[in-house]
Amino acid sequence: MEGKTEVRCRSCHQRFFSETFQELVECPNCHQRWKLKWFDETTATILAPESWVQFQKKMKEVQR
Repeated sequence: MEGKTEVRCRSCHQRFFSETFQELVECPNCHQRWKLKWFDETTATILAPESWVQFQKKMKEVQR
């Protein structure tokens, strides 16, 4: 079953859609890339950023 599932970015908190069973997604709002974990074809959660180093640099820039 092909479809889309809604997830929420952990960086900017905007909701966006991901193709079913896609392992990497990019938030269209802040362009942060995330690794997903799928429980079934309709339920996913964000596990971690694609790169912790890039994520930490980005968060430091936002805090300035």
